[in-house]
Amino acid sequence: MDPGLTMVMCAVLLTKMVTIAEFNETDYEEELDSVEPVFLSSVDNITVREGGLAILPCSVQNLGTRQVAWRRLDNDHFLTIGTLTWVKDLNIQVEHRILGDISIWDLLIKHVRTDHEGLYECQVTSVNRYVRHIALHVQAIVVKGRQLVEKGDELKLVCNTTGKFRMPDDVNWYKDGQPINSSRFSHVVVTNYRSLGSRTLVSVLSVNRSRTSDSGEYICRSSLAEIDSINVTVQTADMPNVKRGIQGVQGVFRPISKLSNSVPTSYSLQYNICFVIISFVVR
Repeated sequence: MDPGLTMVMCAVLLTKMVTIAEFNETDYEEELDSVEPVFLSSVDNITVREGGLAILPCSVQNLGTRQVAWRRLDNDHFLTIGTLTWVKDLNIQVEHRILGDISIWDLLIKHVRTDHEGLYECQVTSVNRYVRHIALHVQAIVVKGRQLVEKGDELKLVCNTTGKFRMPDDVNWYKDGQPINSSRFSHVVVTNYRSLGSRTLVSVLSVNRSRTSDSGEYICRSSLAEIDSINVTVQTADMPNVKRGIQGVQGVFRPISKLSNSVPTSYSLQYNICFVIISFVVR
């Protein structure tokens, strides 16, 4: 057969193969998109402690060639489209996985802040409207105070609650699981301060002269079911303390500055001579 004719026949055959492949791919994509996408059931209300990691789930079955996008309902622009992030917040990203015909598009928010709180929407980009809403609540209650208190000193703990949409109505304190009240803890004083502008309720627990029995776990719980805790130890003068030395295998070690004064003069002289010899050899 003429080589030129052979080349022409190969070219025609190749063109037909490409055309058939393109047709099959287009036909396959159209077949995929003809099936309605379905959101898999998941939680629609998530609570995360401030500073933690929020995972907003969104799993779609029969996604086809469509894309998945995330946005906040109080904001017009998208947070993510596909695997791309469209905001400058580096803490926001999408975790994408595929399990068979199920496509997972979870929205991750790292180091959650109170301004991340709100209603989020996961939607499938399509002519028809396929959306799923998830509410994110950021728990912003923090207990601070000294965890190590000398007996007789003041014990003071501060519980700060912040709510973006609503301020807690009240705060309750507990010690080792027992509610703190005037009848059981008569020496404990709790004072609450409210700020309507910042929607903040601050509760201060104080003990004027602490006792060893005041040691334990203190829990602050708001009326919004937000909880934080702190462990406090009230110590006496004879209790071990880091300031009084470090307990080792061979007893309590004194600070190095004090040990240097106890080094014999002859040892110091030998050390200095050794240092001079080493310096001379190095040169």
